[in-house]
Amino acid sequence: MAVEPSSDRVAEARRQAERAEVHVEFHQADLADLGFATSASVELVFSAGALGAVDDLPRVFRQVHRILKPGAPFVFSVAHPIAAMLEGGEVVLRKPYWGTGARTTSDLFTALQRANFQVDVILEPAPLSHPNAHVPAALVMRARKLGV
Repeated sequence: MAVEPSSDRVAEARRQAERAEVHVEFHQADLADLGFATSASVELVFSAGALGAVDDLPRVFRQVHRILKPGAPFVFSVAHPIAAMLEGGEVVLRKPYWGTGARTTSDLFTALQRANFQVDVILEPAPLSHPNAHVPAALVMRARKLGV
């Protein structure tokens, strides 16, 4: 299953899936609108970079919790919060920096706990060669659904 708000991106993903001869169930929807998925029916939820644009992250986490099977993992990556304070390798002090849309690691951790997830992995992959090479570009978290 794939969820994407953009109709253009859904259409392109469908074309790529057909070319690769893979079956994917695509849904054009907001990331927090997972009503099409049955409760406790999904074995893994994965998001690569999409959560940074979500306004109501707690709602997304609650919906993901609803559709995951007990103990199943939710793995996601977001832009690293520290990277949001850098521009061209220089620190840019924003008042407050989280007003840029970036969330702190503790914001994510707390929101996951409140949605009844247990965080078991937090990764900050080594940065690639770019102007901000001293700061990881991404934060990766894995949390498991607690309860039913």
